[in-house]
Amino acid sequence: MAEFAGARVSLMLYLSRFFVEACVDMPTTTSGTLYRRFFTWPYEPSDGRHSSESAPPGR
Repeated sequence: MAEFAGARVSLMLYLSRFFVEACVDMPTTTSGTLYRRFFTWPYEPSDGRHSSESAPPGR
């Protein structure tokens, strides 16, 4: 993940590829569950604490 340090857009594009593959490979899993697995963790603080400031835009 070091190659994406400071390049959040690139990281999200990279994760999008695997999100689409996961949707195909796991059709019974809801898209919301997969979304949370793929796209919310990059916004979590690295110290493990959760805060509203780390939420994705629009949340």
